[in-house]
Amino acid sequence: KGLPPIDQTSSYYVASDTSLKDKTKRAALTDVLKRLSREFAWAVKHPDQYAQALSKEQGIPLADAKASLAAYSNRVTPVEQSDIELEQKLADAFLEAGQITKKVDVKSIIDNLLPGGYDSSRLKVTS
Repeated sequence: KGLPPIDQTSSYYVASDTSLKDKTKRAALTDVLKRLSREFAWAVKHPDQYAQALSKEQGIPLADAKASLAAYSNRVTPVEQSDIELEQKLADAFLEAGQITKKVDVKSIIDNLLPGGYDSSRLKVTS
């Protein structure tokens, strides 16, 4: 296993500047994140059912679906300063290795749609 910044377990959702500047699209994107939050909160409380659904949807063995769930946190949170720092190190490593040709300022391309401190793992789950 690699070490940070190489061994990342975080995933990020990406949208264009055009979409983020459009009030309607921005609201829709925020709604998508909140829906994902509820799905992940439910998944944490119902791991066997979630793994079964994942297995069926992705056409993978149930054991693989369960293993993949164990590898990820399955929660939605805003991007934190520590995330930005790790991603900046990764971008700098890609630049140094010649994989990208322009320096990336990670902080300048982050736009949190959810409030600070938001954590889908704290959502109440029904059924």
